[in-house]
Amino acid sequence: MRLQDVGRLWLLLGALALCLGLCSPTAAAKGDLTVLVNRQAVSAWVDDAGLVYVELEGFCQAASGQARVMERGGVVTVELADLSITAQLGQQYFFANGGYRFCGVTGTVQRRYGKRYVPLEPLAALFSASVEEGDCKITVQTAGQSQCLATLGAQYQEEDLYWLSRIISAEARGESLNGKIAVGNVVMNRVASDLFPDTIYGVIFDTLYGVQFSPVANGSVYDEPTEESILAARLVLDGAEVTDTALYFENEAIAASSWVSRNREELFVLGNHTFYA
Repeated sequence: MRLQDVGRLWLLLGALALCLGLCSPTAAAKGDLTVLVNRQAVSAWVDDAGLVYVELEGFCQAASGQARVMERGGVVTVELADLSITAQLGQQYFFANGGYRFCGVTGTVQRRYGKRYVPLEPLAALFSASVEEGDCKITVQTAGQSQCLATLGAQYQEEDLYWLSRIISAEARGESLNGKIAVGNVVMNRVASDLFPDTIYGVIFDTLYGVQFSPVANGSVYDEPTEESILAARLVLDGAEVTDTALYFENEAIAASSWVSRNREELFVLGNHTFYA
């Protein structure tokens, strides 16, 4: 989650705020921040990119009224009545009741002041929480433990994981985790689009306008996927998004055709791939 940029304050208002010791949203755009979870203050901060981090144990304690914390080998586990969260320092994701929660393109599990911090947005989503931003503070109201369970551990077919991990591995081997997730997003975006088949297998092996993915043509889609490709596929199936609009991508250095670059709107470049709408 990113704090909204509300623009510059008038000089007079800025001077008045300074005199009164007040804080403007602009001043809170980086550094420490107040987050109220069910009216309880929880340690939080905003990084250089504007991503809000919140202390994991404190948030869980405020959200549920109880939290038991265990740490071993750099891995911290927070146990609640019916929710278990596991996070490892430096990872772009954490686990919740067996499901994967993506920290975002730039987000990671971090240690600060001797405690673990994770991005606010995926953590708040576990509790179906409402999040409201205000001057120098964010207010979070959770919906309750029973309601949060409905959002956990997205169920998917093993066949979906099988094929999605293989197309990610064949297309994005050597790319970053973000790059792998983006390729998986393209497949899922096609599944959701009326222009393509409505299953992962159908999208990968779609031949209505010719073979859509070169690994299908050269057979590499059948190769055993890398571990990180399997991880990326699990993250995508559990809702991780780098792009929710891209329907095409290509490695322009090795692309057999320039049809995509000539006919589709370019969105962004990530690693060796250019993504298109």
